[in-house]
Amino acid sequence: DLSSQLRDLMLHNVNTITQTRFIRDMHAQLRRYADEGAYAAAQISTFFAPTRSFSLCNAGYPTPLVYRSATRSWSLLKPTACDLPTTQANDSSGVLDENEYQQFTIRLAPGDMVLGYGNSLAECRPNNAPTLGVSGLLHTLNQLGSSDPDVIVTKLTSLLTDHSNQSANPA
Repeated sequence: DLSSQLRDLMLHNVNTITQTRFIRDMHAQLRRYADEGAYAAAQISTFFAPTRSFSLCNAGYPTPLVYRSATRSWSLLKPTACDLPTTQANDSSGVLDENEYQQFTIRLAPGDMVLGYGNSLAECRPNNAPTLGVSGLLHTLNQLGSSDPDVIVTKLTSLLTDHSNQSANPA
């Protein structure tokens, strides 16, 4: 039932440049299901080609990263001010409270990329090293020396695979 309602919300907002209304409506839907243990994390984005404006609303995921082709480097996206849902001080549902929302709006140049990722990537421990974390992920991406999305995804997938294999077969 919840997934159908969220799908309908997405369909209703599919051609909207900013996601504020969608996030508010999604927040309201999830709040109704909080007592049943519902939880959702989302990254909702829009790219408006005429102005090369990229907008992303992040709810419950680590901060996205951006690759700038002009500098050939990765960095954290910087949040922009936004008007997103807030939770009442006495609200203990824990579903998407105000601290879990981040809004990003940037202009992208040809060759730029944005990477949204889950906690599993930031929390992996390649080669039994400490947790990768956002700084380790940034370092890894900047060391790749590639702007090819296929190479980047393959490398990041191998980090997760290595971590998974090491967790399953401890030394």
